[in-house]
Amino acid sequence: MEDAKIQLTCKIDKVLNYAMIYNGFPIIHDICIKNTSDIDLQNLTLNIVTDNGMIKPFIQGIELIKSEEEIHFNELEVQIDAQYLSALTEKDICQLTISVKQADGTLVSDTKKLTALAFDQWPGVLVNPELLASFVMPNHPVVNSMIQLASQYLDKWTKDPSLAGYQYGDPNRVKNMAAAAYAAIQQKNITYAEPPSSFESSGQRIRLADAVLDQNLGTCMDMTLLYVACLEQMGLNPVMILMNGHIFAGVWLIDDSFSDIITPDPSQIEKRMSKGIHEMTVVECTAMCAGNHSSFDEAVAKAENIEISDERVEEELQKMADAYKMELDKVKSLMDDAAIDQMKDDLAIQAAVDLVRDAAKEVEAKEEEKSEEA
Repeated sequence: MEDAKIQLTCKIDKVLNYAMIYNGFPIIHDICIKNTSDIDLQNLTLNIVTDNGMIKPFIQGIELIKSEEEIHFNELEVQIDAQYLSALTEKDICQLTISVKQADGTLVSDTKKLTALAFDQWPGVLVNPELLASFVMPNHPVVNSMIQLASQYLDKWTKDPSLAGYQYGDPNRVKNMAAAAYAAIQQKNITYAEPPSSFESSGQRIRLADAVLDQNLGTCMDMTLLYVACLEQMGLNPVMILMNGHIFAGVWLIDDSFSDIITPDPSQIEKRMSKGIHEMTVVECTAMCAGNHSSFDEAVAKAENIEISDERVEEELQKMADAYKMELDKVKSLMDDAAIDQMKDDLAIQAAVDLVRDAAKEVEAKEEEKSEEA
């Protein structure tokens, strides 16, 4: 926004929640002020306020902006009411106004809508997707109780209840620990549920670990976060794998991790799951829910032993051709070997999820048949 003297442009996050503030994410990334007049401007102030008091009024003095000069304010540390955000149970929309003033007059201002999400609302992949890790709570008391139960399973299976992370240097021990956490959660007989009722158009309301166990309900997101929290409390390095409409977990079988918190390339996971390397395994977390009696090994086996045929790739390419109204040969000419390999990796991961889901449906169908017969 601009007037005859000055131009103002602002880059801010239009969505925020408690997790963003707790982890130190700035919501105002850049404010650019440009003096478009032919005279120097002195003794200005940059002002930031919200109409609901969520942000403490911010004032930054600007001694001088020369004619045609452009100055930037990056990653401003405005004070946000964290207590207000931590207690928020539904989203709240306010107006954030950024202005430049001189004496008692406003030279230019820009007002933007700012949406504060509930404390248990993940804003989704379009707004700082790494925030999902903030909802993993390995130190929560209910997670400690799950770990104690997992330790009992380890003692039963291996005669050794210790939760020593990677200290044994044995991938099989790590796998046993992951299986014990799986069994502990499965024992709670948690019912699978759709995401909690929400008016939000992006992201998802999340049941935290205590809510999952208290309500005995969990979505794929809730179950994955609970399972990952248990793995982390055990001293293991878990991962979360997001796909369209679904999420599941994985765990490193060796003491390693990806260099970046977000890894957009699924082939990186596929490589570490391959038979020759086997540094990681993945788990479909809804298989722990009530009505599904899949063992940990069954879920892992289905996730790790997926091969995609050339015929399956051909079907996917035909779908692409139909969607873009192109000839199949034309689509093929645009795909090099690397792109085909990437497609196979993506299809393999999707097939793993579909197999586990289908297995869960079969178990539920059999249980319903038994109930009807009874």
